[in-house]
Formats: sequence, C-alpha cells, structure tokens
Amino acid sequence: MQLLEFDEIDSTNQEALRRVVAGDKGPLWILANRQTGGRGRRGRTWISEDGNFFASFLDTTGCDIADAAQISFVAGIALFDAVNDLFWLNRKPSNLMLKWPNDLLLDGKKLAGILTECTPGRRLQEHMQPETAFVIGIGLNLTTSPDLPDRPAIALSDCRLEIQPQELLQPLAGHLDRWLGIWNEGRDIATVLEEWQKRAMKPGTEISVHTGHDEVISGKIAGLSPRGELRVETFGEVRTISFGDVEALEGDPDNMQNGK
Repeated sequence: MQLLEFDEIDSTNQEALRRVVAGDKGPLWILANRQTGGRGRRGRTWISEDGNFFASFLDTTGCDIADAAQISFVAGIALFDAVNDLFWLNRKPSNLMLKWPNDLLLDGKKLAGILTECTPGRRLQEHMQPETAFVIGIGLNLTTSPDLPDRPAIALSDCRLEIQPQELLQPLAGHLDRWLGIWNEGRDIATVLEEWQKRAMKPGTEISVHTGHDEVISGKIAGLSPRGELRVETFGEVRTISFGDVEALEGDPDNMQNGK
C-alpha cells in the first residue's frame, strides 16, 4: 500500500487533487494528523481536531465521471465494515448505520463523513483510453467530536475505543480494495447498492430531506434507485432525490437500522 503521511496539511483531498494534476494515477493513501482546511459536502468546513482520522484515497478508473460517483457507496460500505471490525475485535456492541448519501452514524450521531471527488485523469498519450481520477476523503472522530449546531456528533472514544489513525487505515484499505473489486468499475453496482442498504436506515424510516433548493421533503425511505438516488415516499407518491441532506425524524430508533 502506497502511503504518504503528513503532520499537518490543508486538506488530504486537496493534496490528492494536486497529485492528479501532476499526473499521479494512484493507488495512493494520504494520511494527516491535522488539517487546516478540511472540507465536507456543499463546501462545508470539516472541523479537524487533533487525534481524529483524516485520510484520502486516490485512484483511477476507466468509467466516466457519472459512474465514478458510485464510489461513494463503495466507500461507505468499506468504512462501515472497517469500524464494525474494530467493535468486534474489542468485543463491544455497535450500533452503526450509513445515512444517505455519505455519513456514518453511531447511536444515531455522526461519527464520520465521506467526500468523493472525481476529475478527468491525465492522459500521457493521445491514443490512451480516457480515465477518471477519483478521490475518497474520509474524516472520522476517533478521540473527539465537534460541537455541531445542526446535528449531534460522537467519537469512538465515547464508546471506550482507543484507536490510532493507523489502526483504522489498515483494515479500511483492505475493505476498500475488496469492495472496489466487487463494484468492478460500475459493472456490479447492483450488488454494492444492495449491500449498502443492508447497513443503512431501513425502508419506512421517517426522514426529512433538505434538497438545497429551499425545499424540505418529508416522508419515508423507499429504498434506492438503480443508480443510487434516494427514493422517498411522500403523500402517496415516490420521489427520487439525487442530492440532499437527510435527517431522521424522531421515532423508534430500532426502526432505523438493518444491522449487519
């Protein structure tokens, strides 16, 4: 596994994207102790507190950018499985759950976030097949959790799990490699989406979705579309949502998770 480690960096994703511009094709992991400019979805700041996990994975794929976006689901499964392994190895129960499209929750609180970014790769020769470079950025609360105004957060240390970043990186890299192989550049996205849903909120869970267009959609989860869009049943119809922030409404917590 090729790994670059930094004591401090602006953003592991930004470093990965700089390397794409320089012609790096990966596979490459970038791990940092601190970030000064961590980013989340929709331009949000990712609060990068010392002792937590900040890493990005850079690689290339032969599929186009639209299909490469499916890698977010691959990354979610890999992260879920890696963290679940830590609980199992420490003989502790876990209540992990994936939240569409890119969060990992623990006991209903945000434990980790995933930011995937795709860009055309650099062709060294004109006759070469175009490639898409993708970056998977992962931030996970190991020791501390930020005080977020809009959502509760949690760290693994709150469950008496004392984990170093390198202890998470090794199993995470293994799971990601395995699931990227199963995804097979989009040829088996159906299996990936099926497995992702096994680790996510159950169909029927009541949610609200902020679509980013001053619109809030409330309803029940009705699964995913074949391309990974969220399907929400509301007022007797099913709406398909390609972008938004999901919030589970108050209700029976046992109805939120399928388990794995």
